[in-house]
Amino acid sequence: MPVWLDASNPLFQSVILPLAAGLLLVGVLRLLGGPMRGPTWAVVGAAAALAIAYFVIFGLPPFPPRASSQKMPYLIGAGVLVAAAAGLLRPAGGRAAIPVLVWIALGVAWLAESKLKSGNVLPALVVLAAALAAGAGFARNAEAATESAALVLVASFGLAGIAFLSRSASIAQGAGALAAATGAYLLWNWPRPRFAFGVAGVIGLAVPAILIAAQMGLYTRAEPVSLALMVLTPFAALPLSRLKLAPERLRTTLRPLLAGTLGAIPVAAALTITYAAKGPPGGL
Repeated sequence: MPVWLDASNPLFQSVILPLAAGLLLVGVLRLLGGPMRGPTWAVVGAAAALAIAYFVIFGLPPFPPRASSQKMPYLIGAGVLVAAAAGLLRPAGGRAAIPVLVWIALGVAWLAESKLKSGNVLPALVVLAAALAAGAGFARNAEAATESAALVLVASFGLAGIAFLSRSASIAQGAGALAAATGAYLLWNWPRPRFAFGVAGVIGLAVPAILIAAQMGLYTRAEPVSLALMVLTPFAALPLSRLKLAPERLRTTLRPLLAGTLGAIPVAAALTITYAAKGPPGGL
């Protein structure tokens, strides 16, 4: 058996498994949901693939968990159920952001539990404010399926890089798994959009990125400026709202590429700052 297919290999756990599971589960949920629910529920398959990868990487943590690394798999797993419920209810308009922001607030509060109990409230409040801002940005663009997924993809790559440079290998693995699961959704959905992203996609894929960033902000030595720059990523596609591309096939093909390119600007700045501060991993 090739080394990269070994279940204990980090490459398998954080790339191959979530990518393969995502490709499978997105298609399965599309079929099971039928013509009415399928296009909405398909993105939940990518979220489920991420949850599977998280439990493979971190194992089944004790319950109740104490450390943030023990809480993250439960948050990711519960997020799949919340995303599925959002796909069923399909909140729209001004209500679309409500479940996103509530879930982010609950997740960050749980991650910051030890900080809050020790009276170290200010860092938790700063992280919560940044997380809610990022969540509002993703929720605002939720109906633009491939553009939203492209922004999650570049954000997860950026978080993986920041975590790796900050010597947080396990968090980097989790962010890599998020990138792979999101990539599976995008492979189904590009160059021709097939499935919705919506609130279900924001909760199932974007919120995990936000919680990973919150975990780093609370408990690692990641550069605060780098993490602050990452908050700009979900807003990077706003200029595209004024861009008129025709014909429609060209528009649907190019817009996610342009969104990813714009999103990569704050990500590249964040990685540059992190590298300048931390240097290469292992002193290489």
